[in-house]
Amino acid sequence: MLSKYLESRVELDLAEGTSTNSKIQLEYYLIESEHSQNYDCCGDKVYGIEIIKKESDNHAESEIVRNLSNSKENTKGILSILAKNTVTPIGLSFVLDDLMAL
Repeated sequence: MLSKYLESRVELDLAEGTSTNSKIQLEYYLIESEHSQNYDCCGDKVYGIEIIKKESDNHAESEIVRNLSNSKENTKGILSILAKNTVTPIGLSFVLDDLMAL
């Protein structure tokens, strides 16, 4: 079973200082799923991340990374970093690669 929890929502005005109305909304979700025997994780739950980018209330794009960690707190920390730096769905895998290398 997969559960999804909204952790953060960020709204950006891309047309600041212009007359056009170009706003996007980024939503950062904590994904919780049951531990699978296929993954070498400790504990009953594994956690992942989903980022959804919306433009004018239309679903524009999303990206999900499942089974990122068996630590809920570590995953929430990563989500916080992603939201603080307004990472979009298209950049999620690149930023996670960099974060995991630290």
